[in-house]
Parts: sequence; structure tokens; C-alpha cells
Amino acid sequence: ITDNAGCSITQSVKVLTGIKLSVEIKALIDASCAVTGCHVTGGPAVSFTVLPNIISNASLIKSMTQNGTMPKGGAKLPQEQLNAIACWVDDGAPNN
Repeated sequence: ITDNAGCSITQSVKVLTGIKLSVEIKALIDASCAVTGCHVTGGPAVSFTVLPNIISNASLIKSMTQNGTMPKGGAKLPQEQLNAIACWVDDGAPNN
């Protein structure tokens, strides 16, 4: 930014997407991952019915959904849902 006197400053700004764990991401996880035989209590892997587990595995969730290995045995998620997961993770996987 440069003012009328010619003074300038450069600064990086991160714009967050506003994707919410409690709204968009939890609903996706509940429908596609926290299902019988997958990421539920007593299942073969970490339970995604618990928010802290989703947050602590955010990067892995993003990677595996993007490459189509998650959800397990199912069809690849629609691009809109993949984008929502990626945006939430890129925002820092906030507990929001």
C-alpha cells in the first residue's frame, strides 16, 4: 500500500474461508467417515465422532479425501465437499 506522500508498506494477509467444523465438516464426516466399520468408536481406526480427533487428523483427512482413499470403499466425495475440507484445513483446522 502506498499513500499520497509516497510512503509504502507491504504486508501479507491471509483471508480465511469461514468453513466451519461444527457445520460443514462435521456433517461430511458424519455422513461419509463416521460410519459403521470405519471411523467410529470401536472401529478399526481413530473415531471421527469426536471433534478433537477430527482436528488432530485434519491434514491426513485432507490428503486422503483429495487422493480418493477416503472414504473407505466408497465413491470419491463430490468436488464441493473436497474443497470444503481443503479450505477448512488450510484455514488451520479451527475448532469453530
